[in-house]
Amino acid sequence: MKLIQHYVDTVASYLSSEQRDDISAELYSSLSEQYEEQCEDQTQLEDLSYQEAFLQTLEHPLKAASHYSEHQYLIGPNVFPAYWHVLKTAAYVFFALFLVLLVVDIVTTSKVVDHIADLFPGFFSGMLMVFALVTAVFVAIERTGQKLKWFDEWEPSSLVGSELIQSRSSTVFNLVSELVVLIWWNDLASFTDWLSKYSGVGLELTPQWQAMTVVINLLLITGILWYSYRLVQVRWTKKGVLFESLLNLVWIILLLTAILGTPMFVIPEDFSLVAHFDQAAEWMARTIQVSLGIIVAILGWETFELFKKYQKCR
Repeated sequence: MKLIQHYVDTVASYLSSEQRDDISAELYSSLSEQYEEQCEDQTQLEDLSYQEAFLQTLEHPLKAASHYSEHQYLIGPNVFPAYWHVLKTAAYVFFALFLVLLVVDIVTTSKVVDHIADLFPGFFSGMLMVFALVTAVFVAIERTGQKLKWFDEWEPSSLVGSELIQSRSSTVFNLVSELVVLIWWNDLASFTDWLSKYSGVGLELTPQWQAMTVVINLLLITGILWYSYRLVQVRWTKKGVLFESLLNLVWIILLLTAILGTPMFVIPEDFSLVAHFDQAAEWMARTIQVSLGIIVAILGWETFELFKKYQKCR
């Protein structure tokens, strides 16, 4: 009973880790028993259309999870799971933006510790603001009796197994990476100054890659919008898997071009008089190639994992 298992997995994803195993087993057993009583034979038992019809009579997985939730103090039990889901998503988005500021600050300032110390008070005050705004919205929903349309109207066909529920930590990492690269690519932060301080030589893009500015910017902005959208999504879909796979493949082709073909960076002539210039230049070239190779390997592995997810999507 594949769809019923998917429903249980989705409900469990909104519960605490301590509750999931016991409640999943209990809920699956209960729903399976109810479903079997409605089916006349084995054919109906495994028919996805019958399972969809059965699940359509149940609550949204978030609402079902509210019956098991232990944390219902600020918001009423009917909307608390939705409130908790939205609050975590908003916190992830804010945390991603803070990480971008932190990375940029670390690589562009000489007084790293002082600047980081200045950033953290803003981080905590920002998190409190996110908490206050989301809570205020859901308190208003609770007080006015408004309904969440997506909460009451849902389709069993949208359910997926636990292996297709997205990882927000991975999404945040990808979002932060794309934002940092976008900032560097457009010279909004000079990372090469930080690099030359420790290596003795600087870097600049080759003319061929400078001509790719618009293309790279479009790819980076597309990635940022995509990962921002993914933060509010719970599950993978075939279209989502295909889109991210395409993005990964485009980046793999570009990076392989930089490794095997046209170099991405060149050392300016201003540094040719630096002591041990040849050794530093060789070390930097190898470091860049190895770094780009690691990124290609990571993207390749992610694309392979996406291929496996695509096979599991309905």
